[in-house]
Amino acid sequence: MITITQDAEFMVNMVSANPIPAGNRFFAFNDENLNPAVLSHSQDNKLELVLEVDGTAQLFDFGQICGLSGDVQAVGLLQDADLNVWIAVATDAGNSLSNLYLIINLQPSALLAPPSDSIIKSSDTFAEIHGLYMSNFSRDVGGLKFPLLFVASQPLDRITQEDQLGYVDISVDSDKNTTITLDTTWKLATNPLKIIDVVFGQCRVGKGAFVLYETVNNALKLQFRVFEGRNFSVELDAPTGAQCLTAYEDSTANSTVFLVGGDVITQYTYDDYKKSTGTGTTIVQDPDSNPLGIKDIHNALNGTNITVWYTVGSDAAFYYSASTSSMGQGLLVQLLPDGAGGQISGLLASKNDDDVLVNTLVSVDESGDLTILQQASDTGMWESHPFYIPSTTDNLNIPSFTIRVKAHTDTTDKGERVSGSKLHLTASGFVRVQSNGVTTTVSKNGAWYTADHTGTVTVIIATADMSCYTLQVDKFQADGGDEISLDVPLLVPSSKINKKLAAITSGQDLLDAKTQTGENLIDPGSVTLDDANNAASIITELNKQQITIGQPTTGQPGPKIPTRKKTGKVVHIAGCIPKDRRVQELLATTDFSSGSSPWDFFWWLVDKAEDVATWFLQTVDDVLQFVVEWAGKIYNFVCDTVTAIGKALSWVFAKIKVALNKLIDFLGFLFAWDDILQFSDSIVTYVNVSFAYGESQIDAFDEKAKTFIDDLRATLKGRVQPASVSANTTTKDPDATSDQDNLKQGVGYNWPAYQLNHGGFQKDAPMDVAEPSDKDVVQQIWDDFKSEIDVITKMVNDIATLVSGLFDPNTNSAELFSQFTDDMIDALCDSFKNILDIILKSIVLAMQKINDLGNYAIEIPVFTALWKFITKGRDFTVFNFVALIMAIPATLIYKLVKGKALPVLKGRLTEDDLGKFLSGDTSLDPTLAADIDTTRTVSIVAVGYILYEVTALTFAIDEIAGEAGGSASAASSKAISKAGAPRQLRGTILVGTIAGNAIDTVTLSLTAVSLYFTWPLTYGHDVDLHSAVWALDLSNGIFLAISRLIGWYTGIPRVETKRFVGLYEMATAYPIFILDLIIAVHEYQLPDDDPEKDDQLTTRHVIEDVFQLVSCGGFCVAAVTDEVQPEVSLVGLAVFGLSLTLELTFVFVDAFLKLTAK
Repeated sequence: MITITQDAEFMVNMVSANPIPAGNRFFAFNDENLNPAVLSHSQDNKLELVLEVDGTAQLFDFGQICGLSGDVQAVGLLQDADLNVWIAVATDAGNSLSNLYLIINLQPSALLAPPSDSIIKSSDTFAEIHGLYMSNFSRDVGGLKFPLLFVASQPLDRITQEDQLGYVDISVDSDKNTTITLDTTWKLATNPLKIIDVVFGQCRVGKGAFVLYETVNNALKLQFRVFEGRNFSVELDAPTGAQCLTAYEDSTANSTVFLVGGDVITQYTYDDYKKSTGTGTTIVQDPDSNPLGIKDIHNALNGTNITVWYTVGSDAAFYYSASTSSMGQGLLVQLLPDGAGGQISGLLASKNDDDVLVNTLVSVDESGDLTILQQASDTGMWESHPFYIPSTTDNLNIPSFTIRVKAHTDTTDKGERVSGSKLHLTASGFVRVQSNGVTTTVSKNGAWYTADHTGTVTVIIATADMSCYTLQVDKFQADGGDEISLDVPLLVPSSKINKKLAAITSGQDLLDAKTQTGENLIDPGSVTLDDANNAASIITELNKQQITIGQPTTGQPGPKIPTRKKTGKVVHIAGCIPKDRRVQELLATTDFSSGSSPWDFFWWLVDKAEDVATWFLQTVDDVLQFVVEWAGKIYNFVCDTVTAIGKALSWVFAKIKVALNKLIDFLGFLFAWDDILQFSDSIVTYVNVSFAYGESQIDAFDEKAKTFIDDLRATLKGRVQPASVSANTTTKDPDATSDQDNLKQGVGYNWPAYQLNHGGFQKDAPMDVAEPSDKDVVQQIWDDFKSEIDVITKMVNDIATLVSGLFDPNTNSAELFSQFTDDMIDALCDSFKNILDIILKSIVLAMQKINDLGNYAIEIPVFTALWKFITKGRDFTVFNFVALIMAIPATLIYKLVKGKALPVLKGRLTEDDLGKFLSGDTSLDPTLAADIDTTRTVSIVAVGYILYEVTALTFAIDEIAGEAGGSASAASSKAISKAGAPRQLRGTILVGTIAGNAIDTVTLSLTAVSLYFTWPLTYGHDVDLHSAVWALDLSNGIFLAISRLIGWYTGIPRVETKRFVGLYEMATAYPIFILDLIIAVHEYQLPDDDPEKDDQLTTRHVIEDVFQLVSCGGFCVAAVTDEVQPEVSLVGLAVFGLSLTLELTFVFVDAFLKLTAK
């Protein structure tokens, strides 16, 4: 059966990325998937292309791709209705000359590898070009419609500084060679000092250029010059401060209308520009007659409705919407505040599969970097999204709602395999998101989203406020399986915010509130008690309404509040309405019953919130409305969706001067980085001390090894079966609580796994490791291991197949116990006797290699930059990385149980202390002993969880490598859902080489750490049995280390080494299982007054032992059959993943039971 867990957090997420600089000028266009792409003339005069590849924006040196020579001087771009892109580029040819290149008629994806015949270079140079202008008019050249191209340059025959607009002639000869020349028969009627902007249009006299320029007398002029039609030109005085042009077609007049941006926006129709005395008509101006200072302008025409976009000198962005029949009576909206709109692109409009019109703008923020603005017609709300490219060294902090949805299964059936499955998600509105690291969108009709190898889809929705769309998972489909309908509650990402907001009941609560980091929510004295009371009353009502709308339901997202028959009845709910006569008159004359909301204005009103005096809640026909009065106008917003209420809440917090970052600190999820760093240092301290302690125990280990095999044989043959315990695919942990489940499935707990899987670790974590000097030694050890495994291969393979085949809803410990015979014991122990000699020869080598590699400094996307930040620049080693990703879940576990940070071991724990702890020496400080025990308890859970995530990741990467090499392993690798082990090294398929990628070293380091934290105590019951189990785990670790080292040294394919790893771990798994059950028998037989007796806990351990054995069987089958019997390998991996998931669930709860009992 498929079940879904889901969680959402309001948080600052991290991506390993850099912002995209806007450059001198940029052009935005759509790729084939209607995602925004950008061509930029960079500050260092290069031509850069930003294009999504596999769902991630990438930055390319487009000039290098096209083989352009010289610095870029000017760029022009045009995209036609078929999305084909035409680009013109002028580059420096020296001596005040320019080369001119055309890149013609390419789909956006083809720009990454343009055919040679699509790149045309002028054979002769041009006078230095400083402007390129491509017209939407075209002419046929060799059977291809070329857009008309014009250049702005200084003619070579001029002594003084003058500009001229030239027409570029493109022709094709009989041999199909294309030439580019300057047509000297056409030019402007005057010689400007400087051409400022050019657009194109047509009227009854013909097609022409509309040019804005400065004359030699420093006057601003406009000229309309026909290039196709009558020989017609006219020069007009330009409006004051004119800097930019745009144009649109008036279908009723069959002519082009030109708009000039300057101190105002002026419209020129044909009647204006057909004569030199035309002055145009002002359509947009400042209410106080201040100069607008427009520096960039664009427009989009939809039927008879036009939207004009522009930026002003203060780097604010506006848009003006009107009907073309009444241009002076439109709606002016400030889209971006001062400093946030330095440049702005033309409008990229597209319709998605839901038939939702999506308007996209690319803008430049206050830092000079690109950002994406989108408005979907289903909500009318503008959303801001960061625009960035991947980085291996830098992080971007992204305020967001991060949503984690995970599919679970209780069967190994093919139709319910969660690895590589798909989940169908719907949303209450259209929005751009990241899904498992890939840019995509969510919408009302929904779409399929591919889960990763653990069956998880993580969606990051960047946000500039505290509103978010609701989501719903309604269908599941395994890879190659049928669709399965799901009945999953609506996911309201803001639901955790609602719980925290419920604590606000008065203005004083807000004034006294502290953030999670201890800061004042509101700076003292910055907000009056009256405003705080107004805010509190509105927050309370909005929060209640959002909770009501977002009640957990199934079906399509977001039922709106039902309304009664419209009567226009208005009821005041919260907030204060001033008795000001002007406001009263405005309210009295406002029609609140239309039901529409001016969401276009929202961000402008947020920017002005501090100055607003009238803001309140009311109902109209029982529909909640948030009302704001500003500058003599009433703006009312219908709050009938979770998203709309989130917007209104955001405005209220802006009013009381609470910025987004402080909102997240107050209401969202925060990582306690100081606590996490402190515990990661404790882990590293414990690991270093354990390594030193381990070296000191080698001699004692050698001594015990002399009788180890004989003792093991006797113990196994004297086995006694405990009472049967059911442990199968449907087993649930009876001691698990909802709080534990919520933590384990939460965004925060799984954040390290998300970053490991999708943050760049798997492909951008290189290591520079010195060439080894001990190849021959490692080769001999490996050969010895292989020869011993060969002896028992068939028997072990048969056991693995049997064990994995028994895993079904009826599995129990007795059934598995009964498969173990004395003949098997003799065969395995005979092999172990020879293998023990190999282990003794290699233990020091393996420990030293892992320790050396663990102390290498590494660069890992997201984590290195994070470490440098929280440690203020300390080196980042492999052990630091392992400790950091373990410390995050460990800290959250302890915080849930104890409500505080984990204990500190750094500077307190020594080798002698660890020896005393393991031996039960009472001279050890009791507080330190308790802290060591706590550290081990939470670390065992954390290392098991991280190890299985890393192992699962290597399976996924193996799949990619298999596909690249045409390997049959690709199909089998898809099935892994969970991997790793809480206490035993098992089945880790390592990727690449240690020298090539840190994932190998991280896996070995996690292996060592898992052994250190499960180091057996040398006192108490069954010391020898516990030590024997740990010794077999240790042998697995050494075998794995040698297999990876030999792969690194000799290049042996992983498919070869992993088969031996799987076989060896299965060979040790059955003896470990029997030893664990013998320990269980002894624990059940303890007298009732023994403090160690806990039958419930013993039963839990038996269940874990079953899952551990089955997971080894599944892995062994998968490893042996990979690339040989892909379908059998799939089954093995499914068994492996499911059994490990169940084992880790019980281990997770074990830690809680132990910590709670302290």
